[in-house]
Amino acid sequence: MKKFGVIFCGQGVQKVGLGSSLYSNTITSDFLLSLDKSANFNLKKLLTQSEKILVTEYAQPALLAYSLSLFNFAASKLKKIGDIESFAGLSLGEYTALGASGVLLNDQLMSIVHHRGKLMQESCINQRTTLIAVSGTNVYEILSKKLEYEGNRSFYIANINSPTQIVIGTIYKDERELIKSLMEDCASLVCTPLKVDGAFHTPFMDDANQLYRKDILTLTPNFNNNKVYSNYSGTLYNPKNFFRNLSLQMNHSTHMSKIIKSMGNDGINCLITFCPNRSLMKIVKQNLPSMNVINISSPADIVRKIG
Repeated sequence: MKKFGVIFCGQGVQKVGLGSSLYSNTITSDFLLSLDKSANFNLKKLLTQSEKILVTEYAQPALLAYSLSLFNFAASKLKKIGDIESFAGLSLGEYTALGASGVLLNDQLMSIVHHRGKLMQESCINQRTTLIAVSGTNVYEILSKKLEYEGNRSFYIANINSPTQIVIGTIYKDERELIKSLMEDCASLVCTPLKVDGAFHTPFMDDANQLYRKDILTLTPNFNNNKVYSNYSGTLYNPKNFFRNLSLQMNHSTHMSKIIKSMGNDGINCLITFCPNRSLMKIVKQNLPSMNVINISSPADIVRKIG
């Protein structure tokens, strides 16, 4: 019997026409129609043709809807061949996990995620920041020593994705100098600027997070033995830590590496990643090389890979 874990993508993988294939499938199309009722924008246009999807305010609800519709289609098929044991998501994908697991209602999610994106977008406009993926052996130790040595922070650790990949956030104008400095410290590091609007999951998001906390307090989580991992702590959500952990997610480091390893230790023998490309699948493999991973990017993938 398969024990499935599911992981949902975060922001950065969006593209124009992301959800076009979803409207060619009756199940995903009908699901998106139900979500459209709780959106204050044209969801179909956003997912199929609008360039607004490239902007944080709209990218976040678009990716939420994209992933939830695919999971809704896949879930019934997965349950025929195994049990869905746990849920997680990278950054924004955590909200998808909370919806897919039933902890939060989808109509709540569409509204709050859109506002989350709006606040984060405004923060990026007020202070231009960016993210850099840093890859290499012992990358966490190298970055930690650099932070300790410099004292005043020229960057923050945003995402701990795997033992060989860390994402850091910095002020945009300092990007080139920071990459140069990192390469001087360790020539084997590979530094890749990411196509995002700002340095999410760092203190650069403090002001946006302060405003957003009011939204979180309006949520009504329903825990029914559902295992959903928190990006902030890297551990499972529960009724006692829910509001605190979710309120600290936007402006603190995410711990996807810890989450993936915990899923493996918990007996998960197949991880399903929902992502338009294979980037999330690669992160899983960097943490658990022997894990069976299936990436779902379209309804056709579900039919072909799951049945």
